[in-house]
Amino acid sequence: MRRFLSNLMGVGPRARAYIRIRGRVYEGGYHFHVESRARCRALKGWMRIHNLPIESVIEMEVEGTRYRIERFLEDLQKGPGAAKVYKADVQWKTDKNEFRDFRSHL
Repeated sequence: MRRFLSNLMGVGPRARAYIRIRGRVYEGGYHFHVESRARCRALKGWMRIHNLPIESVIEMEVEGTRYRIERFLEDLQKGPGAAKVYKADVQWKTDKNEFRDFRSHL
């Protein structure tokens, strides 16, 4: 119970993740979804969109508690109705506490 409350309050172990989302995610406001979920989860980092002919790729790097990043990854699988995530790659890294907020580089 203590671990659950710690994670919920955001005081669990900190982590950093580099995430690449592939799919039909350029249109339909998916990037707005990502940005709002990152801020809602109190994550810091950046996001960049690459719109390719067949699919789009959103790459991002986020820092926060591992628990909140894992919940954020669940949020990324769901999105606005028009969006479709085909694949999500995650590379876990050591938190550097380098970011001040979550920024979008469109």
